[in-house]
Amino acid sequence: MQTLLIQQAQGHFAEGRYEASARLLRRLLDSYPRSTREAEVRWWLGRSYEQAGRYKQALAEYRLLASLPPHPEARPATYGTDAKMRRAALEQRLGLLAQAPKGLVGLHVSPRTLPDAVTIDQWMQGVAQAGITLLVLDVGTKASEPSPGVYFKTAWATSTRDVFGYAVRAAHQRGLAVFASVSLRRMPWLDTRLGWNDMTLDRATGRLITSTELNLFHPAYQEYLVGFLADLSMTGIDGVLFRAESPSGPMEGFSAHALRGFERDFSIKLDPTTLAIPSESVWRVAPMNNGQPIRPEGVPDYWRWLGWKARETVATLARLRQAVQQRAPVLQFALEVHREAVSDPLAALFRYSEDVLEAKAARFEFYLTADGPPPMPFVTVPPPGTAPTVVRSASTFAGRALELIGEADDLWLAKTLPTGDSARPWVRVTPGTDRASLAPGMGLLYLETPLDGS
Repeated sequence: MQTLLIQQAQGHFAEGRYEASARLLRRLLDSYPRSTREAEVRWWLGRSYEQAGRYKQALAEYRLLASLPPHPEARPATYGTDAKMRRAALEQRLGLLAQAPKGLVGLHVSPRTLPDAVTIDQWMQGVAQAGITLLVLDVGTKASEPSPGVYFKTAWATSTRDVFGYAVRAAHQRGLAVFASVSLRRMPWLDTRLGWNDMTLDRATGRLITSTELNLFHPAYQEYLVGFLADLSMTGIDGVLFRAESPSGPMEGFSAHALRGFERDFSIKLDPTTLAIPSESVWRVAPMNNGQPIRPEGVPDYWRWLGWKARETVATLARLRQAVQQRAPVLQFALEVHREAVSDPLAALFRYSEDVLEAKAARFEFYLTADGPPPMPFVTVPPPGTAPTVVRSASTFAGRALELIGEADDLWLAKTLPTGDSARPWVRVTPGTDRASLAPGMGLLYLETPLDGS
């Protein structure tokens, strides 16, 4: 059976089906934990991950394989030596992100608070000495700030001050990785006359009106984002964090592009002005069926719409990531989700069009969420003649998040940056204490601007 699985995986690998190869090899390791062919399996698993662009997972396999003692019954092979060579190549390719196997500790700040190029090194020294290993910088100004623009040089927007031009270099010299924080639905430097804004339903009038948020499904806007993010990657950053601070709630997202996409996939033509949209108070008190509320009559199309929006949003983000990584293959991507996506998935779908399992399937390198309450209980559907059972999860929020994401080093928990000295934000954090309760490998990110409602 082991031989058959290995041969099938190698066949998938030869055909370029690297994810299928990885799934088979992972299944083999889980089924035969003491296999005499473990080294061979881990080698091909690492190669499959690497070819699929999952460099972090590939590096973990190569590191394990390089330190794996030879099995007394295994055939002699050079997997350990080859793994050391691939490990060195990936560590060089991933740069600073390869040096944090115990979990990143990140600090998010606005570039407008950073000092100039002359004094930035001393500032970075303070950050590094506080135990911070990752710096997260906003890409551009907020809507409330005057003179909208971005903090790096690009042909796609007005540059107010090229902070990335010197801050990334200074951070790397101090051993800090740098991620750029991007809110894809809020870019105040874009002219609304471009027609890229989304549409929202005004329940008071029953009419569609132009939203203040951008329409992620607009083809021209997607083209803009690819160019924008490609220019951003040229600053030398190590990764991009897609923020989730702009909710696409129950009244949002009714653009013509989205409605056409839904009709294409479901053969259902939606009219938002006549759509039956349930209120949260109604479905929150409805009877429960395996953890899901029984949907009131007349609203199934709306729930299909919410599910489609969640899937299509993640698919769009994944396409953007793929397009940018073709130009910057080493660039890592993190995706932020509201904490309800972990603790109360149905509320996250209704309020934000988010589904953490859909996000996981897209395989971003990291996932960020704010800490929250334990997961919601649900009621089982009992066999005939028996009483229903209320199931309450024993997991903490972090434990449930880890169950959903699967790997501790794929997960960052957000903590709001305490108030204090704005010029020296590193004196306001205590990573040693705050990381004590986290699983080994799990990241911690101090956010200057937390998620809405978090």
